[in-house]
Amino acid sequence: MASYHLSVKPIARASGRSAVASAAYRAGERLVNARDGVVHDYTHRRDVVHAEICLPQSLVDGAAEGGVGLERTALWNAAEAAEARKDARTAREVEIALPAELSGDARRALAVGFARALAGRYGVAVDVAIHAPHAWGDQRNHHAHLLMTTRRVEGREEGGGVRLGEKSDLELSDTKRKTRGLGRAAEEIESIRGLWAGLQNQALEQAREAARVDHRSFKRRGLEVTPTQHLGPAAAAQERRGVETERGDRNRAVRAEREASAALVLARGDLHQERIEQRERQALLAVKPEDEGLVRAVEADRRERLEHAVALAERRVERRERKVRDRQIAPAFLAQAKRMQEWLRERLERVGEWVLEKIAAARRSLGLSVSGPDPERVAAGVEAFKEKFALRQQAEAGAEKFRQAFEQRQALKAEQHPQQQNQQTLARGGQPFEPGHEPDQRPQHSRGRSRSRDHGPEL
Repeated sequence: MASYHLSVKPIARASGRSAVASAAYRAGERLVNARDGVVHDYTHRRDVVHAEICLPQSLVDGAAEGGVGLERTALWNAAEAAEARKDARTAREVEIALPAELSGDARRALAVGFARALAGRYGVAVDVAIHAPHAWGDQRNHHAHLLMTTRRVEGREEGGGVRLGEKSDLELSDTKRKTRGLGRAAEEIESIRGLWAGLQNQALEQAREAARVDHRSFKRRGLEVTPTQHLGPAAAAQERRGVETERGDRNRAVRAEREASAALVLARGDLHQERIEQRERQALLAVKPEDEGLVRAVEADRRERLEHAVALAERRVERRERKVRDRQIAPAFLAQAKRMQEWLRERLERVGEWVLEKIAAARRSLGLSVSGPDPERVAAGVEAFKEKFALRQQAEAGAEKFRQAFEQRQALKAEQHPQQQNQQTLARGGQPFEPGHEPDQRPQHSRGRSRSRDHGPEL
């Protein structure tokens, strides 16, 4: 099942990091930092599947690839040179998880498309690097690192360089964003998360995959599911070596709780089915030979009810399949719904056999012949069933008439409501309600001294 992951991290000098070193590590290249002369060589990396620099569309010279002709060394040295503070933020990283359900080309197109979308939205350069899963880790861990400049790209320079301008909107403080009519920075990050979820679901749909992702938390989706905690590189490395960590213990406890909850749901479903079968057995033990006609007549009604129950079960399975795809419920709930569906289908297929078997068992228990039933008793049972069915139809028809009458009264009351309010408003000396105005736009009158002050003569 596809999983959602997007994290935004700053690359700042205050933490001893540089944009040149970060770009070299993620792209698996050899870059020289012109600011301090340090050489960062990561050409030995073999897990870099693809690396590309994307620019805003206005700076792409009609090429299909946004990063054609742009040097990685020149870009990130320009980003370092543009900042003078010793604690400056020189880049911003967006780390995303790519769906393992997609092919390599589809994952590449998805990551590059997201990078171009960010470059166009904020007017910055985005250096995207796609990494394959590590040999010692989860083989579904396809991911990408998107390194963004903190300043807008104003133009291209000869030799593959760029000219950087002012800070992008993503880097502004909430105070400056407010003066420009923008929302809070946290809301901007949330919109990026939503954009990535939409692009990922679109790619999964084009690949005809049933999996879907959601960037919202369990709490925001209204789900009472305990979330797990991200391990991080240090804890994940210890877990791979067999060393149990605090975060790993917590995640294992959460997964055990989820499995126990799913098992409880299945057990409840099995208990419910067992109780239904027990009630049926108790009712059929009371079948007597003189009730054969009635039981045969009830067979048609039982079949109709089971068909309705099967249709409801099918709709329930479809809803739960959709929720499992959207990661709203655990797969165990879907399994329980499918088991109930199969159980009902089996009962529906054996309705006629079930009735004949129970009648034969009742006759044998009384030492009677298992040949055909008495025609007169069958006819009497059919008539009794028809009478009972007619009474039920009359009750349903009465309920339908009552519902229609109630809806008519509600509609009439809604039509008379404005007229009654006009009469009450005129009685208080106010202005009548006009049909073109909304109820919350009617003139309001304050009470007490404030009313006399507002509506009295001017002094």
